[in-house]
Amino acid sequence: MQSASPQMHNAGFAACGIHAVYTRLAADSMEEALETALQIGMSGLNVTAPFKQTAFHLADSLDGNARATGAVNTLFIAKSGKTRGFNTDVDGVRGALAGAGVKLKGANAVVLGAGGAARAAAYALCKSGARVTVANRTIGKAKEIASRFGCSHCSLSGKSLARVLPRAQVIVSTLSTRERVVPSHLLKKGAVLLDAFYSSETSLSQDAALAGCKVIDGREWLLCQGAAALTLFPGTPAPIGAMRHALSASRAGKKNIALIGFMGSGKSSVAKIIAKKTGFQEKAACL
Repeated sequence: MQSASPQMHNAGFAACGIHAVYTRLAADSMEEALETALQIGMSGLNVTAPFKQTAFHLADSLDGNARATGAVNTLFIAKSGKTRGFNTDVDGVRGALAGAGVKLKGANAVVLGAGGAARAAAYALCKSGARVTVANRTIGKAKEIASRFGCSHCSLSGKSLARVLPRAQVIVSTLSTRERVVPSHLLKKGAVLLDAFYSSETSLSQDAALAGCKVIDGREWLLCQGAAALTLFPGTPAPIGAMRHALSASRAGKKNIALIGFMGSGKSSVAKIIAKKTGFQEKAACL
């Protein structure tokens, strides 16, 4: 998934008059990313899946949210080279739901997935007074999160999910796929869905809208966690309006991808992979 964070954060820096640049950093491991950041003198890193739990172990110190969740999505790097880990995904979930007017105290909530983002979602919901169930394909991972926060867990398939999901007033999906994972008939009118997958519409968000659920754009999660992260670096309030405008513009400015080559060179196979990962529609043309 291509991140919209650079557009959002750079707009925030510009609005604050901060001379800084936010860019993507490609790395095969969290260790490699951190070493690169230290070598070139970066002030910090935002951490994406699947590196959030590794970042937790690499940080020299942690904030309360990071300690509670066992995951880090933001690393501040001091001039001494020491790192402090934060989990602003917790702020992202709370902010996105609160901004949509969702009341969490006493609500039945289901978190789909069991990675670092799911840990943040489960923690945020539990701390807000919701009754939470974590659902995941690998039941052991769901059980581990449930044990950490004192909530329930179940499989992402079968009768257990069918018992839990129809009763949910709040659903938070951290699944990194556009494919249909949750049967559409389990989604009930009036529920609220926050889908962390924001680069394109997922089958889950489409099914939820058709079922009469309130669907919160995953970019609101991105915005709220990004705003919390931005304040850590310059120490100034985040310009939410400018950052939200940049996110909207990044969606409107989505570009096409053209693959050019000889017949039999693999263009169609590569196009299918790109379409699945990005949400672009696959089309063929002969010149």
